[in-house]
Amino acid sequence: MAFTTVDISIQEMLQTDFIVDLAQIHNTNVLLLKDKIEDIMNTFEIDVNTISIGVDNPINTLKVQDIVIQDGGWLLQTGIPNQIIAKLEINGSNQSVLNVDVLNVDINVSADAVTVNDLTINDSVQIDGQAAFANNISYTGQLAESKETVSVTVEFDGVDTASGRLTMTDTSRTNIYVKLAAETAVGATQVWDGASLAAGLANIILYIDFDTNNPPAQNTSFKIYLVDVVENSGSTSLATELNTANIDISIAAGLNLSTGSSQILLHNDLDSLGFKLGINSASSDLLSSGLSKYGSNATFNYIVDEDGDDRILITSAFGMEIYS
Repeated sequence: MAFTTVDISIQEMLQTDFIVDLAQIHNTNVLLLKDKIEDIMNTFEIDVNTISIGVDNPINTLKVQDIVIQDGGWLLQTGIPNQIIAKLEINGSNQSVLNVDVLNVDINVSADAVTVNDLTINDSVQIDGQAAFANNISYTGQLAESKETVSVTVEFDGVDTASGRLTMTDTSRTNIYVKLAAETAVGATQVWDGASLAAGLANIILYIDFDTNNPPAQNTSFKIYLVDVVENSGSTSLATELNTANIDISIAAGLNLSTGSSQILLHNDLDSLGFKLGINSASSDLLSSGLSKYGSNATFNYIVDEDGDDRILITSAFGMEIYS
């Protein structure tokens, strides 16, 4: 058995006993029961006045199915002298507060908010939402930027332009590698028929839109790389054909679909000024006059300006230029 068996000896009173004997037997039984109860109360330290167990001498083991603590707190302390090492109590805002010196968690911690003075991460950290840093950031290792590869289909408008749309979201990466896929399906939007470009094609435009439900956060920066232009029914590059035909390829501001399809402005509103950002086939600069694989990119910073307009500012460009 888990505990020592309690055996209280009770002397039986018989009807044949004399009155004097009955009194003696009765008193003996009362004393036996009294001693045993006092032993339990005193040795085990059950205080019925303060409703507590183990006032001075703590119990060694407690095994329970459930513990309910009502109108109080949970306290863990060392022996003599007593020293509190952990406690759980309720504060003035009716919130439970756990206080410990060191907390080790083997699997997972989930919290709505965490406030710490110093934080050391030994392996890795993943932040799915926005992160705000109110002070300087210093790092002693390499800084790896995020990237993604995107394929954007471009379709002919029947006149002189083929266009496609890149939709930016709040999860879009810092570096976006875009491969433009020329429409090959037979029809009015066909850009490439397998042997030649659409008649009259002079421009290819990549529009930057903001997602309807999850637009990018203000003040974010991103870089768009023009990787190549290929046929969308395969992976054959059309760079040679485009350069031979002197096709311009540009990046333009599109629509913010989260604000009722309002127009996004590119830099100082290049479009209204009659300018483009991109590969200019008429340029004297060999780096920006033709399409080459991974040869052109531009970096942008998205802001909402003082007039409330969405604006993407050009912070740098390579293999591209602003032209009319």
